Amino acid sequence: MNKNLLYFLKIFFAISVIYYLYDKNKLSLEFFHNFLNFKQLFFSIFFFMLFYLLSIFRWFYILKKIDKKIKFIECFKYDSSSIIFNFLLPIGEISGEIYRGHLLIKEKNFDKKKAISSIVIDRGSGALSLILLSIFFLYFLFYLKYDSKLIFLIYILIILFLFNLKKFLSFLITKISLKLINYNLNLFKKTILPCILISILSFFFYFTSMIFLSKNLLLEYDNLYKSILIFPLGLLINAIPISPGGIGVGSLGFILLSNYFFLENYIFLENGILALQIFFLLLGMLFFLIFSLIKYKKNIK
Repeated sequence: MNKNLLYFLKIFFAISVIYYLYDKNKLSLEFFHNFLNFKQLFFSIFFFMLFYLLSIFRWFYILKKIDKKIKFIECFKYDSSSIIFNFLLPIGEISGEIYRGHLLIKEKNFDKKKAISSIVIDRGSGALSLILLSIFFLYFLFYLKYDSKLIFLIYILIILFLFNLKKFLSFLITKISLKLINYNLNLFKKTILPCILISILSFFFYFTSMIFLSKNLLLEYDNLYKSILIFPLGLLINAIPISPGGIGVGSLGFILLSNYFFLENYIFLENGILALQIFFLLLGMLFFLIFSLIKYKKNIK
């Protein structure tokens, strides 16, 4: 399929989803009035930046295991300069990964295969942490939905099934990944656990950022508990590359999850992720312009 056509379809899908959700009163413009509450906005942006900086630190940690000379500010520059490409190019988030890898290789004369391995581990550990959290929360979600002790048995069967996939997953990692991108298995073993822990902490800050964007900070415990349970699943759905930067997909995902498990909506989740996606896009545009201007001035000199 033509890449320009694919990108147009993604934009059309995102706009259609947002309009549909707004028309069905699933998204609320009143939610965005909280941007006028500077105290809530400050804390929301503060926790979102903690989430983002921790995400960069995860990549920095991996690169440090490869090259001791790498600096955090360099990782910040490469990553923040690539944000905008996640939204503006047809292949979505892969565009951003390609661009930050390109900057790392070009400016630091970094080995291409090691750069690719670092990005794969970085993105993979983030996805793996969400999958692990989702599996852990799955029992509680099904228990709340069906209120039956049989759910525990079903949950155990699911876990056993996943363990039986170990051989297949090992084959994928050792054969396919190693063959295509020279995947550094030793690097993976050294960094995967710390990266998962960093990811979980960063997602906690992301969730906290959403809470501060909600109309009522004193959310009921029951609502907060349910929202936490569906949060990792919602972020996994948000990663499906069918709209620019996941805009619209994340909101739809949280609505579908809350309707399925609890037969109700949690307005601060579906609105919160849309607000943070828009903020992330603006942040990406700002950093891209700043670093482009710095580069332009250096070239003039």
